[in-house]
Amino acid sequence: MKNKLIEELTKIKEWINQNPTVIKKQNSDGRIDSLLGETSIAKKISEEFDNIESKTGNRSFGDIYLNVNGKSYPVNIKLTSENNNSNDNLVGMVSIIAHIFFDGKRSNGHSSIAKKIKSGKTSDVENDYGFISITKETGMAEVSSMITMEGYVVNPSNGFQANFNKIKTVDKTFEEGRKYILEMYKSYLKKKAEAYLIMEGLIEK
Repeated sequence: MKNKLIEELTKIKEWINQNPTVIKKQNSDGRIDSLLGETSIAKKISEEFDNIESKTGNRSFGDIYLNVNGKSYPVNIKLTSENNNSNDNLVGMVSIIAHIFFDGKRSNGHSSIAKKIKSGKTSDVENDYGFISITKETGMAEVSSMITMEGYVVNPSNGFQANFNKIKTVDKTFEEGRKYILEMYKSYLKKKAEAYLIMEGLIEK
């Protein structure tokens, strides 16, 4: 079963790779170049594809919205350097868990999320969140989504992180993808609690 969001993201990827936009270094802080470049590329994609929805109202999730068979998916455009061997932040942890597990309904932090998941109060709505990663020096793109991505890591300070040169995009069902996300989320919570558990003698390091 092919993931429809990945199919549409792949069309965008192919167009980007046929029409690469090289982001030249203009600022000492590369994050500024990335921010300006992401805005420019989002505009170009919106002009090229008629199923791109503009961000309106309180839509703060993602850089563009991709309409697939009448369903709107947030998509994050990530610009990275070919010399970057570290991981980039993917998306806000609480926001993405709420999106994937609770159909976007807000949760007041990790304790609230844990209680809802533990009690089985999750949504059946099959949400996903897309990524377009572009290498600044070449303009070439890779795509993935939260449901299909594997190989990303968790950081107790920054949540989900990934190097798009190392991740895998795997065709799987929504429930399979959500199960993988949940295991990664548990790993994140464990890492956040590690210092406390060491101090209390509950684990040894």
